[in-house]
Amino acid sequence: MRRLRLACAIFFCWLFVLYNIERLYESINIASFVYVFACLSAAPMILAPRLSGVSLVKLLPPVAAAVLLVKLLFGHPLGGQDVPLTVMELGVVSLTVVLAHHVGRQLEDVRNAVVSTLVSHLHDQTRPFDKGLEDMYREVRRARAFNRPLALLAVAPTNDSVNVTLDRFTKEAHREAAEQYVHARLAKVLSTGTKGSDIITHAGDHFVMLLPETGRPEANRFIKKLRAKAHAELGLDIAIGASVFPEDEVTFVKLVERAQAGMDRGPGADLRTRPDGASTMHPHSPRVTVPGTAVSHGNGHGNGNGNGNGNGNGDGTPVSELLPATPYRRTPHA
Repeated sequence: MRRLRLACAIFFCWLFVLYNIERLYESINIASFVYVFACLSAAPMILAPRLSGVSLVKLLPPVAAAVLLVKLLFGHPLGGQDVPLTVMELGVVSLTVVLAHHVGRQLEDVRNAVVSTLVSHLHDQTRPFDKGLEDMYREVRRARAFNRPLALLAVAPTNDSVNVTLDRFTKEAHREAAEQYVHARLAKVLSTGTKGSDIITHAGDHFVMLLPETGRPEANRFIKKLRAKAHAELGLDIAIGASVFPEDEVTFVKLVERAQAGMDRGPGADLRTRPDGASTMHPHSPRVTVPGTAVSHGNGHGNGNGNGNGNGNGDGTPVSELLPATPYRRTPHA
């Protein structure tokens, strides 16, 4: 933060000198367009975060070329006795861009530091979805092999409930950090309300939880308990979609798809079997896909493997790729 303050102070002092330089030195006669061009060149360096990561070696030559081109268009000579003045104008614009670029880079560093601090607990409490796939597949395989219930939830805070008390400018500048902070707090709530054998992963804008030995009644009670806890501790309404093995689906991919589709129905939806089995997923809703799964999930009957042979697991993933099942007992969710 100290570096940011220093960078801003130097930048503002330079602007003061720039716009008063002709008063300080009457012999200097910088073209009027240079003052406007300097501001227009500096603004994107501060307002566009991506430019802060671009090297000045790539930024300055186009800016210098643009200054010379505009100077010619306005009829100002470049050579002869005007060479020193042209060099000064190039230096003025280039220095303004350099200082603005430094301010933009310091702002981006501060933003990254804030986001990193706020979301540090997210990775402590959960893991990325693709990192948890192996364990989730194992649990589905175990439930199928030993005919045990299993529930899978997709959880995310509703947009209307993510209300952070910030003024307009701060809200626009730090909305991303605020959203990440909300997800980090929700991850902590999820982790403290689950058993040790439950699996929690974060999949983009939502979480995917797998609850072994959890049937429909237990899952419904757990969902109500989770909603109440999120509302009491965070003031959040959360949308939860759920699916149960084997009543709803018998493959991991389909369990995830049904839970994600159920999440779109909003916080008032509980865990019920849809008689038509149709997906309610909004066509533009961002959802994760399970890596390595087939596009087609089978055209045969029974326990098909994607081509109707009757020996697979029904989601296009060969049974040989799943880890062997090991029976165990755990305490169901109350």
